[in-house]
Amino acid sequence: MPAVPALTPPASAMVDVLEAAPVVAALSEKASVPVKRPEDESPPDVSPGSGRTHEDLDSSPPLHLVLDLDNFTSLAAQNSRYVLTSPRSLEACARSAVRPVDLLPHELHDFVDRGSGSSAIRLAYEEHDRERLQKLRACREIRDRIIRGEHETSRLEPLGEMTPKGAETRSTPQDPHALRRTISLCLSPASTSNATTTSNGGEGRVGCKGGKVMVRIGHGSMRERGFPIGGLRGPTTEVQRPKISRTTSETARNLLERPRMDRPCALSGRSFSLSDLSHAPNTAAQVEHLLVKVNGPRKLPERDRKIAALMLARHQERRIFSEGRMAAHRRWEEERRCEALRRAQEERERRRALHEHYTSWERTKEARLMHLEEEQHERAVLIKKLFREQDERSQQQLNQQDEVRRKRLEVAKQEAWQRKQQQEQKQRENEQEEAALRKRVTLGLQERLSQAEQKRLEKEEREQRVKKIAAEKEKFKRLQLQEELAKGARIEEESCRVQIREKLRRSEEKQMELLAQRDRELHERATREEAQLRRAKIEVEKQAREQRQQREERVKEKEKRLLEACQVAEESATRRAQRAVRSRIEKERAHEANRRRVVEEEEVRKRELLHQVRLKERRSEQITREKEAAIAESRSIARASFDVREKVRQQTNPRSFDRMVFEAELQKKLL
Repeated sequence: MPAVPALTPPASAMVDVLEAAPVVAALSEKASVPVKRPEDESPPDVSPGSGRTHEDLDSSPPLHLVLDLDNFTSLAAQNSRYVLTSPRSLEACARSAVRPVDLLPHELHDFVDRGSGSSAIRLAYEEHDRERLQKLRACREIRDRIIRGEHETSRLEPLGEMTPKGAETRSTPQDPHALRRTISLCLSPASTSNATTTSNGGEGRVGCKGGKVMVRIGHGSMRERGFPIGGLRGPTTEVQRPKISRTTSETARNLLERPRMDRPCALSGRSFSLSDLSHAPNTAAQVEHLLVKVNGPRKLPERDRKIAALMLARHQERRIFSEGRMAAHRRWEEERRCEALRRAQEERERRRALHEHYTSWERTKEARLMHLEEEQHERAVLIKKLFREQDERSQQQLNQQDEVRRKRLEVAKQEAWQRKQQQEQKQRENEQEEAALRKRVTLGLQERLSQAEQKRLEKEEREQRVKKIAAEKEKFKRLQLQEELAKGARIEEESCRVQIREKLRRSEEKQMELLAQRDRELHERATREEAQLRRAKIEVEKQAREQRQQREERVKEKEKRLLEACQVAEESATRRAQRAVRSRIEKERAHEANRRRVVEEEEVRKRELLHQVRLKERRSEQITREKEAAIAESRSIARASFDVREKVRQQTNPRSFDRMVFEAELQKKLL
C-alpha cells in the first residue's frame, strides 16, 4: 500500500529529525496503541528532559492511535516529504503519545488563518514551534533509551540463540532485539547476506515481511512510497469513507475479549513484531499440529519450525493489520471528508459574505446617488425660491417707491394749486383795493394820501404775511432767506413810515410839490417793489426747479443702483449654479473612477485566483507523474523481492498443487 506523496516540501524531514538515517529502509513492524494495560507494559523510561513522570504515564487515558506509514495519508501530513521508517522512532512516538506528523516543522504562512494580526500569528508560530521542540526532545530521549536497551540485550543474549522459553513468551519493550531476529528468519541464506542491518545510529533496513518498501525518488528531494511485496495488493485509492461496519466493530470487540495470553501484541499498548506472534502459545500449537499432520512423527529442524511459525504469524499479522488499517482509513476518510465539507462551507460563506458586501455596496451607492440628486434638486428649488422672493421684494419696494413718489407729486400739485388759488384771490383783492384807493385819493389829497399810505402799509403787511406762509409751505429749507427778506422789507417799511411822517409835517408848506414828488416816489417805489417781487418769484421758481431736478436725479440714481443690484444678484446666482454643476460633474467623475478601480481590482483578483488554480493543477499533474514513476519503480523492486522469496520457498518447502494454482493465478493477475 503506497504512502501518499507530499504536496509541498516542509523545512525538514521526519527521518532527519529523529534518527538522521538514510531513507531507503523497510518498516517491518507497526505500532498500534488502541488500549493501554499496565500489566502488559513495562515501566517507561523517565528522564528529566522529557517532562513526563511515572504518574503521568500511568494516569494517561487509553489511546486509539495507529502509528505506521499510513499516518502520512492524512490531511495533517499532506505537506510531508518523508515518512517515518524506523521502528524505534515509531516506538518512541507511541510511548510519548505523539503523532509523527506533529514533529514536522511548519512555515510561518501556515499560521495566517490562526490569528488576526501579525503579532498574533507570530505568537502562535512560536508557541507551536516551542511545543514541537519539546515533543521532539522527549521522543529522541526515548529512542536513545530504546537503542541502549537493544545493545544491552544483544550483549546478554546472542543473536542466533533461541530457547523454548523465549519461543513461548512474548517479546516486551525490554527485548526490542526480537525484531532483528524475526527479519533474519524470513530470509534464506542467500538473501540474508544481501540484507543490510541497522547500525547503532538507527540506520534503515530492507524488510522481508509483507510490509512496505521505501524508495528515494526525485531530484534531491526525499519521497517514500509503500507497496505490498510481491504485488498481492494493488495501490490503495482514496474512497469516500463510510461508517464503521458492524463486522469491523465485532472483530475489534472479539480481539479485546480474548484472554491476555491469546491476544495479539498489537492490543497490549506497545508495538509488536512477527517474533511476538511466532512465539505465541497458540501459534506454536498450530505449528506442532501442522507438522504432525504433514510430516508425521519425523523430527524436523528448528529452522523449519521457525519458518512455519513465521508464515502463520505473518498471516495473522496481515489479518489484524488489515482490520486496523481499514478502521483507521475509514476514520481518516471521514475526517478528510469533514475537512473538505468545512472548507467548502467556509468558501460558500466567504462568497456569500462577498456577495452581500457587494450588494450592500451597490445599495449604498444608489442611496448616495439618490440622496445627492435630492439634495441638488432641493438646493435648486431653494435657490429659485430665494430668487423669486428677492424679485418679489424688489418689485414690492419699487411699487412702494412709485406709490410714495406718486403721493408726493399729488401733494405737491395740490399745494401748488392751493397756492395758485390763494395768489389769484390775493391778486383780485389787491386789484380791488387799488381801485378803491385810487377812488378815495381823488376825494381828498390828505385823506387819500393817509388812506393810501395806510392801505399800502396794510397791503404790504398782508402780502408779506402771505408770502411768508407760502414760502414756509413751499420751501422749508429757505426759511432763513425769507425771514431776511421779510426783515429787510419791514425795515424799509419803517424807514418809509418815518419819511412819510416827516413829509407830513412839511406838507403844509410844500403840499403841491410834495404831492407831485410823492406821486413820483410812490410810482418808483411800486415799480421797485414789483421788480423785487418778480425777482423773488423767479428765485423761488428756480429753487423749486432745482429741487425737482435733484429729486429726479436721486430717483434715477436709486433706479440705476437697483438695476445694478439685480444684475449682480443674477450674476451671483448664475455663478453659484455653474459651480454646483461643476461640483456635481467632478463628483460623478470621481465616483466613476472609483467604480472602475473597484472593477479593475476585482478582475485582477480573479486573474490571480485563476493563475493560482492553474499552478495548483500543474503541480498536481507533476505530483501524479512522479507518483506513477515511483509506483512503477517500487513494483519492479517488489517483483524482484518476490522472486527471491519464491526461490527461498522452493528450496525449503515442496510445491503443492494448490500452490501451483495460486502461482498461476498470481502470474495471470500480474500480466
